[in-house]
Amino acid sequence: MLPMFEKAFKWLLSRIDDKGNINGEGNTRTGFGQEKGRDGKPKVIGYGSASNAIIWWGIYKNDVQLQSFAEKIFGVGRLISKTLTPSSVK
Repeated sequence: MLPMFEKAFKWLLSRIDDKGNINGEGNTRTGFGQEKGRDGKPKVIGYGSASNAIIWWGIYKNDVQLQSFAEKIFGVGRLISKTLTPSSVK
């Protein structure tokens, strides 16, 4: 499974800029309000899930930079979630 994880994280990390913003371009389910959750609200990109996965991958790889980057991604997600309003998600 290691090659699969290496490929998946390489792809995921290619979608995230240096500031921690996740590029949702081409995402057909979340990020742009295309799909609704059980509560009827548009789904959004899961910054918490992405940062959680990256921090665990960083721990597994013993990569302190990845762990630090995961914290940055989580922080961006918190800022975004505070600014999201129903009118900002189409």
